[in-house]
Amino acid sequence: MALHHPDSHENPSAPRRRMTDAQYVASRRSLWCGVAALFTDSRGRVVLEDVGYRPACLLPGGATDAYEAPSLAIAREVCDHLYHVDLADAFDRTMTELQTSPGRAEPTRSAVAGGLRTHTRTRTKRMGSVTDPGRIRNAASGLVVRNEHVLLVRGDWPRPGTWWLPGGGQQARETLAACAEREVFEETGVRVKAEGLVELREYIQANHPDGHQMMPGFVHRIDAMFRCRILQEPAVLGGPLEDSVQRGVEWVPLDKLAELRTLPPCLPAVITDAVTADPGRGAVYLGDTYV
Repeated sequence: MALHHPDSHENPSAPRRRMTDAQYVASRRSLWCGVAALFTDSRGRVVLEDVGYRPACLLPGGATDAYEAPSLAIAREVCDHLYHVDLADAFDRTMTELQTSPGRAEPTRSAVAGGLRTHTRTRTKRMGSVTDPGRIRNAASGLVVRNEHVLLVRGDWPRPGTWWLPGGGQQARETLAACAEREVFEETGVRVKAEGLVELREYIQANHPDGHQMMPGFVHRIDAMFRCRILQEPAVLGGPLEDSVQRGVEWVPLDKLAELRTLPPCLPAVITDAVTADPGRGAVYLGDTYV
């Protein structure tokens, strides 16, 4: 897995002892984005991995790296840690996009309901996974629509007269849904309830030369858009903790979105798709989308 007990992180040969839940939480010093895979067979059995440092087995998965899409992360984690030929074959197409170099043989264990089996395989290390600078920022935004109008924030960043959905960075110990609710209130004064994930979008700054600059230290943003229901609205729009670049909040007609300068530029199309989609469609992963 991508997570290790502190005693073995720098020295892979050190004994791996199991941590309690409290010790595990304390070992995570910052917010991170993780992925997991769910494999079942015709008998309803689930593939789990005994990672050694936790008291219980987990779904195969781990943390994503900067510049890495979740689809690539899950392919890497599954093939890196289970490496069962049937599982690896399912990810062949994705894995061709990964750069690898020969590594050392190391045993891993995977548990399937009904028994534990041990696999030995050659672990591969992706080029640049240790030296790539920058961090991933998880964020959430709220899609609040009323009477064919959408709630948007107006600011002077990255250019004057730019509009965006109310939202911002996720805090530690905060769910993405709670993040969207908090950010909407802080920036607009409207209290909402996040009722469902609509779309998940990424922004990898290196892939968009004409894109905006992220906060110092961050190079990759994962943004979750939630459909929100209004609980309480102030007489005058305006939040108690607005962004420093924020200059206003307005209900914007949906049919006027295409005329606005938005962040990201693809926002009008994203909002239109979310508003017109079948309510039962579920969340959509947009990938690294900007324009």
